[in-house]
Amino acid sequence: SVYEELADETNAPDVKVYSRPDFTQKDYQKDLEKTGCVTEIIKIPTVSVTTIMHDNKETDAFLDICQYRDDVYGNVRVIAGSLSNLDEKSCVLPMATAQSVGVKVGDIVSVKIEGELYSYRIAATYAEIFSAATEYTCDMLVLDLPEHTTDSTVYATWLKDGYTCDDLIREYTKDNEGILDGYFRSKSDSIMNAEIAELILGGILLGISSVVFLAILLIISYIVKNCFRTDKKTIAIYKTVGYRTIQIRRIYITFYMSIICSGTIIGASLSPILSNSF
Repeated sequence: SVYEELADETNAPDVKVYSRPDFTQKDYQKDLEKTGCVTEIIKIPTVSVTTIMHDNKETDAFLDICQYRDDVYGNVRVIAGSLSNLDEKSCVLPMATAQSVGVKVGDIVSVKIEGELYSYRIAATYAEIFSAATEYTCDMLVLDLPEHTTDSTVYATWLKDGYTCDDLIREYTKDNEGILDGYFRSKSDSIMNAEIAELILGGILLGISSVVFLAILLIISYIVKNCFRTDKKTIAIYKTVGYRTIQIRRIYITFYMSIICSGTIIGASLSPILSNSF
């Protein structure tokens, strides 16, 4: 699927392990390495926020403000802007979040961390499988986390061939007295969630399109019948020169269908231009 291709293209970790708030001092890396399932672990300092602001408008968002690591985020798919533009006063925002908030590269967004407001200029927007949908936690990338903030750690984890997130959890809890003291978010689950969200959206759009199509058919039917009533004289002339009722009806239907087809072609031609303007 396109989401599997995105995960491969961006070299996404197989699992992201989120430390629990009451275990912030614990070094999960040692326990993860003891499982024998992993090939590489990279620590990412993060701070979680639940809202993002733009032009004094506040939008709910599941966001982790993450310190940029080139070995984790260096291969993300850049949608607009450039990662090289990232500096102390800017951020790199997931495209899903940017669309939800209605912002683009160059705009200013603000987040509130521990009661203090921090503002960033958007240097780039990007896509990667763990930040593909706003229904789940997305990563907003900054060069350095704000000072004096209580941060937690996310462990980007790559597994050995043949191992899954379930294997990692099983081995981790086995060596940790049966306790799972973190949240394990797998690449495969993120792919599946993105595909489910796409199917739900596709179903909604299909339903709306079907309703609109039926409404158009009803409107056309009404217009044609109304024309038969109002154009009695014209129809009478058609009949006097030899046209049958079915032929006359075909003339009207062809006329209005040509209008609909012309509108469809114009709409299809303009849709890429209009969609790129938002």
